Amino acid sequence: MYDINRKHYIIKLSNGKIINIFYKDNAGILLSVLNKRNQWTEPLVLLKNCHPDFSACVDDNDNIHVLCQDNNGNIMYIYSNNNDWNIETILKSKNPSPYNKYLNLVYFQEVLIFLFVIEYGGRKILSYQIKEKDKLTAPKVIDYVPFVNKPFHVVLSPNNSLHVVYKFTESKSNHIGFRTFIKEEDRWGEFIPITNYKGDSDLLSASSDISGSIHLLWQKDALQKYELMYSKYQPLSENRYMEIPLFTAEYSFELSSIILLEEQVIVFWVRDNNIYYCISEDGGNTWGKASTYQLQGGRVVYCMVYRSTFENELFTSYINELPGNYSGGYKLAFAGDYIFKQKIVGAEDFRYKLTGTLELLAKNMEDTRKSLENLQTKVLNLESRKNKIEQEIEKINIKYDMLNSDLTKIRNIVELITKSKSITE
Repeated sequence: MYDINRKHYIIKLSNGKIINIFYKDNAGILLSVLNKRNQWTEPLVLLKNCHPDFSACVDDNDNIHVLCQDNNGNIMYIYSNNNDWNIETILKSKNPSPYNKYLNLVYFQEVLIFLFVIEYGGRKILSYQIKEKDKLTAPKVIDYVPFVNKPFHVVLSPNNSLHVVYKFTESKSNHIGFRTFIKEEDRWGEFIPITNYKGDSDLLSASSDISGSIHLLWQKDALQKYELMYSKYQPLSENRYMEIPLFTAEYSFELSSIILLEEQVIVFWVRDNNIYYCISEDGGNTWGKASTYQLQGGRVVYCMVYRSTFENELFTSYINELPGNYSGGYKLAFAGDYIFKQKIVGAEDFRYKLTGTLELLAKNMEDTRKSLENLQTKVLNLESRKNKIEQEIEKINIKYDMLNSDLTKIRNIVELITKSKSITE
């Protein structure tokens, strides 16, 4: 069954080894390896007594990292190091009862970032911690998030930026937007809205491309109908609130996600084990009609997350959770064919993709340069106005001194007249 709270992580290492990390009732979090016969080995137990919700990632050295919580609600960190497995307590729970903390683990610029949601005072608080080598920071608050099944989404952009996307609850606008992590200052930037809709809405998923644009999937909830919506945030574009309706239904699109495969943007949702999707061939500008996707290997569909350090495999793509199954090892909807075709990227193909990416980056740099020039012009204008204001202030000060001097003279004259009058009397 496709369950967004019970993800199956398929991780491909740089040597081609494929690992599966998943949760099983009464067994805990397990790890299995795909052998040469496309069969999974007997699972290794990473943590037995734990909550089903967990997150996993792999670093540049093929070390695997898992964030989970035990049955006492403590947030735990499991990691591999030279084939040895270790476990640490990240955050002890004040309440021995576990609940869904929406754990998310990200490897970003050689540090690990733990994200989770804590319930306190009747509210949900999105928080984070950073682990760099042996140093672990104390928990810090990012913001409040709503009581929904997808309170936030983490986007690790191909241009090496990290964003957290969520619905802002501290105003009547209820906009969905994001904050960007500033690693040098260990903080998250200001909230930037993507949607401009003020009615009831829910975040569904998000992704990013090499240009830094954020592709957002969300839904409107009105009059017992749900409208699946696509928005695209382009940092240098004036059309920041682009909204494109994709599909309308009487059911929620909670079991959905968005992925990027080069210029293709694919939105899918799962209902009754059926997979439906819409596709854009031009980066999200125009969309085709909804269709049904046939996944090979039977009707059993799991929520799978694919991660890879295999050379160039995900060079021009962004993959979130996907429908999949374990037929013939494993099958992934949509991205499966793309991934398998990219096992070995030829030098010419790689040069072509790299050239295209560099051209895109050059365009973005040119746009950024023009923006900086405009900002510099505005700064110069402000400085000129500042100088003029300072000159006017100086003139006013001189006039004030002159008036004050005149006032002093008048006071002296008045005093002389008063004294003269007193003597006469």
